[in-house]
Formats: sequence, C-alpha cells, structure tokens
Amino acid sequence: MTAQEEIWDCDMTAPREITRQDLKDLIDCVPTDELIVVKRFIQYVIDMQDPLLKTLAEAPVDDEPLDNSDLVALKEAWEDVASGNLISNETLKERLGI
Repeated sequence: MTAQEEIWDCDMTAPREITRQDLKDLIDCVPTDELIVVKRFIQYVIDMQDPLLKTLAEAPVDDEPLDNSDLVALKEAWEDVASGNLISNETLKERLGI
C-alpha cells in the first residue's frame, strides 16, 4: 500500500487526523521535478498565517495608470532596496501596531 492509499479513502476524504509524518511520507512520493510546486504551496499555506502577508495577497489589483509622482516614489523605493535600506516584517508590524 502506498503512502497515498494509507492516508486517503477512495473518495479522497481523510479517514483520520493527518500527521506531519503522513505529509513527509507523501512528499517522498512526489516526483523530483514537481517538488518546487509542493514547496511553493507549503510556503503559501505558511505565509497565509501572517496577517500582513495575507492582507497583501488578498488586496485588489491596482489597475490605475502610474503618474509622475508614482514613478518618482518607485525609483526611490528601488534605490532603497539596492542600498539595503530596508526593515523587517516584524519591525513594520510593530510600527503599524499589528
């Protein structure tokens, strides 16, 4: 019996509580060239536990055209990134009171 068969019923409902070991066993069944997909999904699930990241991910797309002041602000932001003038998510949360 495969790891998948041990965990799932035929109708794909979990017959019991799933453990971390169950997931590790399933990952062992994933083809190597698909591991990046699994990693991205797991990272997404983890990221969605962070209220700031979840809010950003769920924000509507800003489809308004950029004006000159937007372009100046973006240029300054990229210069800050290039020079390493950044703050951590934790520091930002503290500043915003999140």
